[in-house]
Amino acid sequence: QYEQHQQHQQQQQRLAPVQPEYVDRSIAAQLQDEELALQIQAAEQQAALTAAVYGRGAEPRGDRLYDVVWGEWQLPGRASPAENLLFGCCPCLTGYSWVPFGPGGVLKRPVPTRDRERGWRHFLVSFATLIGLVQIGLLVFMIVDEGGFAPGKYNPMLGPYPHELNEFGAKNAALIKYNKEYWRLFTPILLHAGVGHLLVNVLLQLRVGVMLEVMWGHWVWLVVYVVCGAYATLCSCIFLPDALGVGSSGALMGLLGAWVVFILMTWQQTLPNDVRERNAQLTLLLVGIGATASMSFVPYVDWAAHLGGLVAGVVMGMIVFAPRLQQAWAQYIVGLVGIAGLVALWAAGVMYFEQHVEPNRDLLHYCSYLRDNVQGYHDEC
Repeated sequence: QYEQHQQHQQQQQRLAPVQPEYVDRSIAAQLQDEELALQIQAAEQQAALTAAVYGRGAEPRGDRLYDVVWGEWQLPGRASPAENLLFGCCPCLTGYSWVPFGPGGVLKRPVPTRDRERGWRHFLVSFATLIGLVQIGLLVFMIVDEGGFAPGKYNPMLGPYPHELNEFGAKNAALIKYNKEYWRLFTPILLHAGVGHLLVNVLLQLRVGVMLEVMWGHWVWLVVYVVCGAYATLCSCIFLPDALGVGSSGALMGLLGAWVVFILMTWQQTLPNDVRERNAQLTLLLVGIGATASMSFVPYVDWAAHLGGLVAGVVMGMIVFAPRLQQAWAQYIVGLVGIAGLVALWAAGVMYFEQHVEPNRDLLHYCSYLRDNVQGYHDEC
């Protein structure tokens, strides 16, 4: 009977189903083996690529590219100068398969979809992009409204007729002083003399402006942009009262001036790993100032607006970025100096313009002024 009982138990064990816990352990082990095999295969492919580029036995020397808007790319290889230039000028294009080259060359990795979507969201939902679209739309409308581009003898910038710029709110010192059209201190920010003028300013605004807006915040960026742009127009009225003026370059110079203050105030707060990023920002800052300054002497654009916007930007930067200083006493001193400087700039500028500047009164009737002073302009307005 005992032997029969033992045989019965052994038969039941053989016929019993496998317990779920043993099944789960088996599947988990199988998945781990598959994952390990995939990791080994990926490592072998990476080693083959590294050997093809740097030589067999060499270690990859990866570059780290970072942008405030578009995120970070940790590259397994060195980025070429052309790729660094692409990333510095337009990082929104990097990581796409249809771009002929990208960070890392043959070792480039696709940009994570989440980072790419976040970058486009920052880019599209910004005052810099919105204002840029308005500026493009206004230039197109002015050109279409007059039936096409003005002849080069009237506007060599490939843009609308001069009287059209005046009608849409260009800087006209006579109208500002004698007719009290103070809104003309702000409207030139939205206007541009032509296609080339627009491209330089809007591209700089979309590249640098969006980045600074993400760093500083939307409203801080907008206040600096508008205040510096208006003061730039005031300086243009003082130094060049008889010339029409348009463009956002004064406001952009204000952003760059405030950026200088921002970098200096946070210089000691830069982590060792971020020194390269800070140096890249300094390079981009110098390129931006050079690009804007290069437009200082073209028609309908003037150096006074650029210089005035830069000075106003430095003062505005002292006000809005003083809280970033580490010492409380330094915050108060820098903030008070900035406020006093801004008040002094505006008070001195307005008083000098109202008391000492006498724009040509013929500019009050700009079409008549053009007919009298520009040969062949009789039938244009």
